[in-house]
Amino acid sequence: MGAIVALIGELGFPEAGERLDRMVAAAPHRGQAVKVFEPGLALAVQSLGWDASLASRGRWLVACHGYIGNWDELGQRHGLDRVSEGCDAERLISGFER
Repeated sequence: MGAIVALIGELGFPEAGERLDRMVAAAPHRGQAVKVFEPGLALAVQSLGWDASLASRGRWLVACHGYIGNWDELGQRHGLDRVSEGCDAERLISGFER
């Protein structure tokens, strides 16, 4: 089982990175972390496998912990191409944009 952890607000650097690192380190059993830093946001997704992803494109930033099992069906119904999309977080962004 993984986790999504975030710090939201007026955070300075390196404070945000250090605080996020401490949060991730407190639960090493949740797996490796992928991190992103945006103004006012420090976010990490931890996972032991393929079930967690993080993606950013334009105005969208999506942290996903789960699996879209019916992506082929959704892609056909809504004109989304599974091949051109990477992780589930990127697929969600495509759906939101559509």
